[in-house]
Amino acid sequence: MNGMSMNMNGGNMAGAHVVGLPTPAGHQAELNYIYGMVEELSRQLVQNQRALEDVVAGVGLVRNRARSQSLGNEDLISSTGDEVKGMDIYPPSIGPR
Repeated sequence: MNGMSMNMNGGNMAGAHVVGLPTPAGHQAELNYIYGMVEELSRQLVQNQRALEDVVAGVGLVRNRARSQSLGNEDLISSTGDEVKGMDIYPPSIGPR
């Protein structure tokens, strides 16, 4: 009966003592590093989404121009090639490759 009374009072519950302790320093440092990586990746994702929106909008403009002027692929490339080359299509953090 003595063992049962200890269980009922929480004497043998291993997890009950861990709840109030702080996270070990090494583990907390790893969590902070991972959290920082997640934040940076989230920022990059937002930048990539904006860049993709710009690319899709540009493709839409080119497509509309091709349709309105009845341009073929070669004509379209030659008429818009210089214009596209002059566009700043890279986010500041990446730059041209």
